[in-house]
Amino acid sequence: MLAEEFGYQVSPRPAVEMTPAVQDMVDKRVAALGDGPDKVKDSADIGCFVLVLVPAVAIALSTHEFTVLVPAVPLALLVATLFGKSVAKTKKAGIEAAIRTMEPIRRGPWQAWPGRLEEIPGQPQRKLLLLGPDGSVAREFHCLVPDAGWTGLTDGRGLIWFVGDLRFGGIAGLPGGKPMWWTGRPVADPKPKPPAQSGVGKVVEEELAREAVKYVFDKWLS
Repeated sequence: MLAEEFGYQVSPRPAVEMTPAVQDMVDKRVAALGDGPDKVKDSADIGCFVLVLVPAVAIALSTHEFTVLVPAVPLALLVATLFGKSVAKTKKAGIEAAIRTMEPIRRGPWQAWPGRLEEIPGQPQRKLLLLGPDGSVAREFHCLVPDAGWTGLTDGRGLIWFVGDLRFGGIAGLPGGKPMWWTGRPVADPKPKPPAQSGVGKVVEEELAREAVKYVFDKWLS
């Protein structure tokens, strides 16, 4: 875990135990994935069966040769079944992949990170920067940040809680978990961002890094 390599503190208990709302967010994200493979297969079966059979019925009605339906019906059933299985398999794989990316959130601890929030011109997302001990950017995310998160940091700098996998994203929040938000996946190959150059900014970020190292999660434990 990169936070531990940097010497930043991690919570002694999983984030879902410290902040039950994390589990609620995960459950809602899983529910938003939609119907399971079986329901998707049934819908695909019916839709495909009708789609394949309609031309045959149209031909039968226009030519009065209803014998064309004899091979058309089993053919439509076969095509619909194969299509439904394919759709269900794809849906199942997608759900399983999404659930796997949530496992680091279900099992992982909160990590204390020094961070910055910045505006992205013309976009509703904010730029979330998790900083290394020298103030350089360790990870960059573009995410929808609640107003309370945006205004909760002085000059856009402060300690950020993060749970998940930095390779795939997770949930971030202000200390205490209010508010929290999904980070999305990290920005691929972001432009290199050096540590803050201004004297004040550099001092603030160095102090935040020291806070992340000595941070105490116990005060948030019930």
